[in-house]
Order: sequence, then C-alpha cells, then structure tokens
Amino acid sequence: WASLFGRGLVNPVDDMAGANAPSHPEVLTILADEFRASGFDRSHLVRCMCATRAYGRTSKGADPAGEADRYARM
Repeated sequence: WASLFGRGLVNPVDDMAGANAPSHPEVLTILADEFRASGFDRSHLVRCMCATRAYGRTSKGADPAGEADRYARM
C-alpha cells in the first residue's frame, strides 16, 4: 500500500504493534484475507490494490496551494 500510495495503512509501515492502529483497518483486513486466500501471491495482491477506486483517483489536489490535502494524493 505504501509503495503504491505513498503512505501505508500503518505508519510507519514497519510498526504493526497494537498501539499503532491502521488508518483503515477494514481495508487492511480485506487485503490480508485476500493475500491469504491467494496462497500469499504478491502479484495478486498488487493487482487487487491497483483495481481499487482509491488507486484510480486523480493525483491532482483540489487545494491550489497543496497544503490541505497533501496526504490525499501521491
């Protein structure tokens, strides 16, 4: 997720502790279930992430100054 979107579902990405909750736990659960069901196929997981509406969104921000939504885009 972090490689494709610039920011991970858990930030920092290597801190998966209980005290560091994911920003979107439902998405993380869905991706983990899909990864497990695919036999831990990384290519399948990347295809799933690239097929999301989140990935298909524009990288252009609505704020001309670029400050208000700096994490909303790459």
